[in-house]
Amino acid sequence: ELKGNHLALANEYLVANDTHAGTIDCVWVSDTGKMVLADIKTTSKLHDAYVTWQLSVYAYLLEHCNPGRTIDELYCVWLPKQQYGKPTLKKLDRIPSETIEALLLADAQGEQFVAPEQYAIAEVAEEALPAQYADVEDQLVQALQYINDKKAELKMLEAQRDELNNRLLVAMEENGIKKWQ
Repeated sequence: ELKGNHLALANEYLVANDTHAGTIDCVWVSDTGKMVLADIKTTSKLHDAYVTWQLSVYAYLLEHCNPGRTIDELYCVWLPKQQYGKPTLKKLDRIPSETIEALLLADAQGEQFVAPEQYAIAEVAEEALPAQYADVEDQLVQALQYINDKKAELKMLEAQRDELNNRLLVAMEENGIKKWQ
């Protein structure tokens, strides 16, 4: 629970270092001076570990961009559609800066980062599209294929037109014809 009054310092606040950048949804300061980051999610499920990593990276980068500032708390504002749950404000535990530094360094060097066990992210299974939409998906795929086929056919016809125009131009020049109506 977020206690006390909070003032919004920034929304969509860009943070970066030499290799990474991100945009923080909300930066707040409490009436007691605590700095708070929040991310707004509208997903059907809330994946705490992902948001924790995201906000921990953002906190690290914000502190990097603003020496002397310390982020005290992280929150996720979950605003799902009614059928998925109720809006929730969830406090998250920050991943230590040393772990975030290791992640960013590994990524910058193109290396695989292995998260400490307590911060590991469980695999999230992709949800299949409900069966009732399979027909629509198939129709979309067919429509896109049709469009791509027609684009290829149009390109071929335009090339033929250009070739015929060039041949006609050469014939006109060879015969001294300057105008054709």
